[in-house]
Amino acid sequence: IASHFAIEGRFLLGEPYGCGHINRTYLVQTGSGKRYILQRVSELMTPDMEGLMRNVSDITQYLRRVEPDPRRVPMLIPAADGKYYVHHESGWWRVFVFAEHTICLQLPRTDQDFYEAALAFGRFSENLKAYPIDRLGETIPDFHNTPKRYEAFHEVIEKDPEGRAASV
Repeated sequence: IASHFAIEGRFLLGEPYGCGHINRTYLVQTGSGKRYILQRVSELMTPDMEGLMRNVSDITQYLRRVEPDPRRVPMLIPAADGKYYVHHESGWWRVFVFAEHTICLQLPRTDQDFYEAALAFGRFSENLKAYPIDRLGETIPDFHNTPKRYEAFHEVIEKDPEGRAASV
């Protein structure tokens, strides 16, 4: 799969990376010393994978113009046809440049981790304030419908299926 993308160097090794529960993620190492993240994107995420990847590539390209620190924006690698994904018999795939000297926590370790995550989300939101929202396609119906999500949240609290709402 990696050979379909414009990665620098000869593919040496690909190994599972991280603990994702939606996509299958692999760390790819090449002969040039460059490392990449290769992901098989779950079809369960959206029926409109092409629309999803249009959104991802458009937003990351936009953020690259407004974010002064390029380490804060994922960098997609194009496939041979210029698209940022490949559809193969094994699924939908995409590649990002690996963000060296970074960490990705599965759970916060300290209050500072929560704080840093909030700062990152705030910076992301601030950077997107002038993004032309009409350019995005809706790939998962109502996924970003905050009032509907909030209503569903309250319904789950009322039903309390796990018996832990009182302790939260």
